[in-house]
Amino acid sequence: MQAFKSNSPRAYLVGVLAGILLLLSPLVAPDGEPMIYKVRIGQTIGAFAAANNLRMSTSDDPRPSAIAVVGKEDWMSIFLKETDSIIRYEDGIFGTDLPIGTSLLLGQEGGVITDLSVHVYAEDYAFEKTDRSARLLIDQLLKSGWKAIQLHYPKDAEDKNSTGREIFYATLVSASGNQLIVSLAPYLDPPEFQMDIEIYASDEFRDRRREIVAARRFALRNESDNSSLRLWIDDPDWTPEKLGMKLIDVPNPKWDPNNHLSGHKIFKRWQMPDGTIEPLFQ
Repeated sequence: MQAFKSNSPRAYLVGVLAGILLLLSPLVAPDGEPMIYKVRIGQTIGAFAAANNLRMSTSDDPRPSAIAVVGKEDWMSIFLKETDSIIRYEDGIFGTDLPIGTSLLLGQEGGVITDLSVHVYAEDYAFEKTDRSARLLIDQLLKSGWKAIQLHYPKDAEDKNSTGREIFYATLVSASGNQLIVSLAPYLDPPEFQMDIEIYASDEFRDRRREIVAARRFALRNESDNSSLRLWIDDPDWTPEKLGMKLIDVPNPKWDPNNHLSGHKIFKRWQMPDGTIEPLFQ
């Protein structure tokens, strides 16, 4: 199995996790059954809140069913810490109910969900039990039409691979281009493990979201809150094209064909209707 590159979904998640997490109070279903969160890649934060009866809050509201967005930026992750919640992942015919999780992490770019991560709950975290659960999940997904990009079934708890302390199992892809990664991570004292499930939008989708976010920041460059998540909550359908902006090629003045550290020869940058161009280097 090849090691993940620095621009891989896993590396991207590490960068997102470096940001401040937006915390939701735990929710408990009235009948004592596990909570069900319906979520899909490409869904806006507002639509996610509406689908799951979560109220958008303009302050750090500690009460359940409230998402505090004040002071949050357009790249910060949303972290839901639960003890028993089912993640109903929606992806057309590839959608599925993920195993009951202890937490859900939503990555977002400009108020649109680009990735999610679930820590799966288990009564017994012994390797043999979590290994069996991981294999069953992967087999179910493959039977439902997901395709395997990478697949590794470890012989034992010591059968590590390029993910370091984690034990990698599979990278699967659906027809939409979304990728699902299954791995086991050390839990409490080894040899106990917890199954982690991560789902990411395609590279093309995430790149497009970053471009749109960069455009809005540039369009609002003279305002102090040009990277606020609140902007995207209030106007989730904003696009640079509506403002008359266009993406153009800009030569890199530092480019040197003999120096691989000089960067790309050409950069994509946004141009305003008046001709003002987004700076090459921030």
